[in-house]
Amino acid sequence: SAELAVTEVPENGNVVVLRGPSGNYHAEKRREAWDTYFFSERPDVTILYEDYANWNSDEALTLMEAWVQSGTHIDAIISMNDNMAIEAIRNDPNYVNEDGTTNFLAYGVDGTAQGCLLIQEGLLTSTALQDASELARMNMDYAHRVLTGEMDVTEVNDYVDAPEINADNVEEYIQIYIDNGEISADGTLN
Repeated sequence: SAELAVTEVPENGNVVVLRGPSGNYHAEKRREAWDTYFFSERPDVTILYEDYANWNSDEALTLMEAWVQSGTHIDAIISMNDNMAIEAIRNDPNYVNEDGTTNFLAYGVDGTAQGCLLIQEGLLTSTALQDASELARMNMDYAHRVLTGEMDVTEVNDYVDAPEINADNVEEYIQIYIDNGEISADGTLN
């Protein structure tokens, strides 16, 4: 998502950043990735506001409402997960046009069922899938290989590919979530 944002966020854009819990390894690594792949490439971008929302949509809603009320248009929301960003501006005419199109970008992380539905709705621009089942499979394989002496624990690498989900491919991920029961056939979260 960060690499995509480099080309999508308007020149001299104003962004806000919703962070996970302070000191949380995963939250900090996600924020570092945005520094590496987006902010270092786009020095023209201004971070209007940045705060910890702790993976919590209610905390994010409170922050976003305050930030939106400041009056400066937010061009992009950068959220360290999928569920923190959107609700505060879903019905705001400054951000969502009468025809349902948006005039902001929003980037998440996790590739959740909710995130996919938000992409389908046009409110989330993209998300990066964090494939927990693949990570679990890899960890079990590594555990076996370490315990049997095939490899040292220092050789373990927990890198898992994080495919980007956006409007071009969201339908295939929604179908996966329908197949596994997280989204019902009528397109709502279970």
